[in-house]
Amino acid sequence: MKVFISHSFKDQNSVRENIDKIVAEYAKQKIVIEPYFAQDDFSMKKDVKDKLKKEIIDCNFAIVFLTENSMKSPATQQEIGAFSILGKPVLYVSNYDCRNDLSGFLVGVDILPYDNESGININDAIKTISKEMNIPQQQIENQYNEIVSTKANLTTSTNMEIIVVSGLILLLVIALILKGKKK
Repeated sequence: MKVFISHSFKDQNSVRENIDKIVAEYAKQKIVIEPYFAQDDFSMKKDVKDKLKKEIIDCNFAIVFLTENSMKSPATQQEIGAFSILGKPVLYVSNYDCRNDLSGFLVGVDILPYDNESGININDAIKTISKEMNIPQQQIENQYNEIVSTKANLTTSTNMEIIVVSGLILLLVIALILKGKKK
């Protein structure tokens, strides 16, 4: 499963560290997640424009980290526009109240707030994913509750940011599986 991780390069260390831990945790459960980080291509001096286009088109979904840095990043804003135009499922998560900073393609999107103390409201996440992927909310809730009851904790980390994103990826995996069953 390809996941485009959209964020500001200024936040790359914490974002990459958290995503790498999540990928390793899911790999133990035989769930392959292929995160894409644009800065890898920039650092390797590849033809970035074509590579970014391919990765955006090929991704199953995107997670956009809306931080004060990414809200000021032209690259992040362009990625958001591309996801929107292509109709890609996107989860927007933010660690600050960014409602007054929303413009362009971000106007009217659902943003899942999180912080390191309380994490994220799982019911809000399920509602957003249900809306974003056009899957009945009850179906996602049922699958999520079934998995969570058998695997009490998908990650051994106590870092709330990792748990938040890990839970979101689990919900998206469930949604993609359910969407595939509808076809």
